[in-house]
Amino acid sequence: LALLLYPQLLTLQQQQPNIHLNLTAAPNHLILSDIKNEHVDQGIVTDIPNESFFEFEKLGQEELCLVLPKKTNIKQSWKQLLLDSGLISHPDAEHYLSLYFRKCEEPELKQLDIAKIPVVGSINQISQILEPLTRGIGFTVLPKSAIDSFHSPELLQVLKPKQAVKENLYLIRKKNRELPKRCD
Repeated sequence: LALLLYPQLLTLQQQQPNIHLNLTAAPNHLILSDIKNEHVDQGIVTDIPNESFFEFEKLGQEELCLVLPKKTNIKQSWKQLLLDSGLISHPDAEHYLSLYFRKCEEPELKQLDIAKIPVVGSINQISQILEPLTRGIGFTVLPKSAIDSFHSPELLQVLKPKQAVKENLYLIRKKNRELPKRCD
């Protein structure tokens, strides 16, 4: 999401040079902690936060995609394909896999134990998670915006599940905290 938003925020900063941007991509729990401790004004998370501490509004949804190298033969069962390919892990991989397997309506994936999927690589830089796949290594699950902003999407293939998997996005801020006008 940061890859998608950052260019738009830079355009806003060009129009309003007195605004200073600090965009950090982080897991939900760190975003919530930073807002609660007033280190940041607002954030975007994928789970509804505790209403006693936070105010939130739903921004929309983002599709999650199961991504493989372009040349992968997808004619075998998805479960066996993933077990054979191995996971390119990242900080949100377990969360995305769990959500994807639960919501995709593919029976064999609902039964797949995530802990049994071999990890063949791990990276925490969003812009590099898909690099191993371009070389025929592994699979991963990422938001569609990460694939759309990747430099070589033609080297990837996205499996189409019976049911598209979408994750809600919420704009959050600390409850009863008046935000500066710049947040408008």
